[in-house]
Amino acid sequence: FGSRHFPYALAPQPTRLLHGMATLTPLPLDSVAAPVEFGLLHDRFTLGRALSNGGQGVVHVCTRNENGEAFAVKVIDRRLLQENLRNEVLLRREIRTLRELVHPHVVSLHEAFWEHGSCFIV
Repeated sequence: FGSRHFPYALAPQPTRLLHGMATLTPLPLDSVAAPVEFGLLHDRFTLGRALSNGGQGVVHVCTRNENGEAFAVKVIDRRLLQENLRNEVLLRREIRTLRELVHPHVVSLHEAFWEHGSCFIV
């Protein structure tokens, strides 16, 4: 995308969204203001260890309390959302796109929720 054969402006919306997110600077694992300690999330998940970090926050392991099923949860740094209203608009668009996107080579969105001012995408 973005080549002279396929201009960026004509790229499908998810591609444009992801392209813009790829330019974010990764945050240190300990910099997320959200509750990243081990504990309950939304009464249904237990937050585990950090797996990686990126421009929006930190990805952790989490387990569903009901059955012990393991997931990855992306904890979006609330400071990023407070800096600029556009960041929250883009995040909501990403969540909407993930809900609609079903493909064997793309991770599935199981749940997204807000807690303690941060967004959690399971």
